[in-house]
Amino acid sequence: MAIQHRLRCATDSLRLANRGTPEDTEDEAFMNLSKITAFVVRPNSGGVDVLTFRHPTAGRQFPAGTVEQGEGEIAAAIREVREETGYVVRGEARRIETLIEQLPTGHAVIAWTSPEADIDPALRRGIPVRLRQVRGEEALVVREEFDFGVEPPPLINEVEAWMPTQSLATTIARHFLLFVEPAAASGEREAPYRHSADGHVFEVAWLPLSPELVFAGHQQQWRETLRAALRVEEGGTPTC
Repeated sequence: MAIQHRLRCATDSLRLANRGTPEDTEDEAFMNLSKITAFVVRPNSGGVDVLTFRHPTAGRQFPAGTVEQGEGEIAAAIREVREETGYVVRGEARRIETLIEQLPTGHAVIAWTSPEADIDPALRRGIPVRLRQVRGEEALVVREEFDFGVEPPPLINEVEAWMPTQSLATTIARHFLLFVEPAAASGEREAPYRHSADGHVFEVAWLPLSPELVFAGHQQQWRETLRAALRVEEGGTPTC
């Protein structure tokens, strides 16, 4: 089948691309503030399905998140998929690429927080914030949440606190990983289902990977990263 050929091309090319890459170690994870994006795909009758979830205010997303202390990238990807969708991956992880993201001036990501600090739990490792004021070795940061289900997106919540400037990162290493899963078994749940995570209820669904599948914000670019990794042209023709 074309889809089996397409997925085989993807995994074969990724094996070649990943020769000589560092192992999945703690040291590698903490050279920068590391984040992962997990692409979980499986063949369907005419193409590829991808595992997604819809956030109630942030829209359609891929599983993604921050590499925690003492955790490697692959372990982080598996954890984020399970936490955000309830799905447990079975396929072998393939590294696609790593992008270094330089945040715009006035923006940062929380790299660490002190357990002793009296800070709102919403301001945790990996959360993007805006810098309202910098005073010596401290910065007044604010986390802003918008409802992207409405145009223009209204501000629905904000949390601010003073934090050490050394606890903030302005550069992120984002690692994209691919998991190729078996085709859906007979009787396996196909309809979208609800999954609770991080104080929200997400709608999880396997959806066909196509130009019509729209993701929230910059994740639309991630969709193209996945399509390129699978070597799928607009017409769905394998190119390898």
